[in-house]
Amino acid sequence: GKFLPMEQWLHHDDACLVCEGKDMGRYAGTRYGYQAAVLGPDFMEAIAKQHIFLVGCGALGCEYLKGLALMGACISPDSKLVVTDMDRIEVSNLSRQFLFRQADVGSPKSVTAAGVVKRWNPSLQIEALEKGVGTTSEDFFNDAFWSSKDLCWNALDNVVARKYTDRCCLWYGLPLLESGTLGTKCNSDVFMPNLTKSYNDGVESDANETQIAMCTLRSFPYLPLHCIEFAKQSYFSDYMEFAPQQYESFRNDPAGFFEQLSAMSEAEQFKALTMIKSFIEYQKMAKVDFNTCIKIAFDHYCKDFITSILDLVHTCDQIQKSTGKDFWTGTKRRPVKANWDPKTPPAEALEYLYATANCYAFIFKVPYLRKRKEFEKCVIALNLKMPEWSPPSGEAKVDTEEDAGEKVDAAAIEAMQAELYAFDRKGLQPCQAHDFEKDDDTNFHIDFLTVGTNLRAANYDIKPSERAHVKVTAGRIIPALATTTAMICGLVDMEFMKLVKGLHKTEDALDKFYNANINLATGLQAMNMFRPEPALKKQTKLTVLPEYTSWEKVVVEGQKPP
Repeated sequence: GKFLPMEQWLHHDDACLVCEGKDMGRYAGTRYGYQAAVLGPDFMEAIAKQHIFLVGCGALGCEYLKGLALMGACISPDSKLVVTDMDRIEVSNLSRQFLFRQADVGSPKSVTAAGVVKRWNPSLQIEALEKGVGTTSEDFFNDAFWSSKDLCWNALDNVVARKYTDRCCLWYGLPLLESGTLGTKCNSDVFMPNLTKSYNDGVESDANETQIAMCTLRSFPYLPLHCIEFAKQSYFSDYMEFAPQQYESFRNDPAGFFEQLSAMSEAEQFKALTMIKSFIEYQKMAKVDFNTCIKIAFDHYCKDFITSILDLVHTCDQIQKSTGKDFWTGTKRRPVKANWDPKTPPAEALEYLYATANCYAFIFKVPYLRKRKEFEKCVIALNLKMPEWSPPSGEAKVDTEEDAGEKVDAAAIEAMQAELYAFDRKGLQPCQAHDFEKDDDTNFHIDFLTVGTNLRAANYDIKPSERAHVKVTAGRIIPALATTTAMICGLVDMEFMKLVKGLHKTEDALDKFYNANINLATGLQAMNMFRPEPALKKQTKLTVLPEYTSWEKVVVEGQKPP
């Protein structure tokens, strides 16, 4: 069949790992006998005593745990393998993270995976943590922790965390094993103290190579992708995550809220204050119930798909009139507002109100209303009227630059801050923010994104998107290949073996290690193996220190207090 795996081997050998002779030593007749015959009994003694910190327990982390358990790493009583991951197992993980099963869904990844490999190898000294690795956890991952490790092994999916662990390895002089996968592509790097450049010496970032200009998303979309991105970045992130988070911060700790507010940009400050005020307004008449949630949803419907469209068209028409040049040309489509009839609401409007109101029911801890017929009756009974529109005043201007941001009035920010300073918070209802989860079909997240995407697409006469497509795109899902993961992990395991053998401390060490860039979709050119880049030497104008690398540091010992 089309997706039948190829019946062939990918062969990669590395002569520097093979020891002379075939003496298995005390490992003869054990599960490690053949490995000892190839790598030597001294290697087996060394790998058993390793202290390893594995960061991440997803697809890569599961493969690494499997390899470490089966090759006999960290089996000495005074050794330890520490694995940490904050995530819990989702249904979508089961197709590529083979240490997990259906019954494990909802359980911590690190704890579950550690339990599985411990059963495979009862001698494995493993500790599973559910902690994030970063500045907020330095009270736990402290000097004593890092100093006790032989190496750090990344199995991460984001650049920020990778840069942080690299900084720690630089400071504590630890080797770092790094890898990543993306569909048919994968890569690996080995970073060694004083020998190679560090991860932070590179220029990698999480920025998408095809990043969409914000002005396109905000005002001039012309592709379905633009509508999906805007629905995720603006509608969901702002309404369902940012707003309730800021409101709860203000409700629980006003002093802390205003302190963190000062660190935001003016646009973010304005948005946070405006949204907190709106949450307060929702509660002025009475306690929030499901009818209130419907009214909030209707306000968003009017603002996002009717009022904002009328404002944009009016402004751009004024610009066209004043300049005498056609404005609606090229990819700039003239949008059309959505419709509303309180007696017979349009189907797409009802769908939006249904998803949005239920999302707000979660935020305000109000029972959901899932029955469609009852919901429609509630909407019609509320007799929701669209607010009267009036053209925006002031100079006709619209952002058309890629880096254009929202312009805000500093005086308005000060006025809102003063208003909230004086506000009595007693009686405000507690709220909870949504945590985006693409795989839970009962939480209305993908429903909200889909209908929001398609209403915006209808505004701009763009092809609507299927729910499954919205889910894949908004969830940033790139199909994972177990083959890619297994292959790159096998190659990194070999680099780990070289570190255990101490090859990084021998002459011409760099010539004994490999980095890899691989794309299984490119046939004979799939594998690109190359030597790690040497440490970057930076020049100074100091006679005593003419050059240095990222690995070097100057420790100044201060006087201890009496």
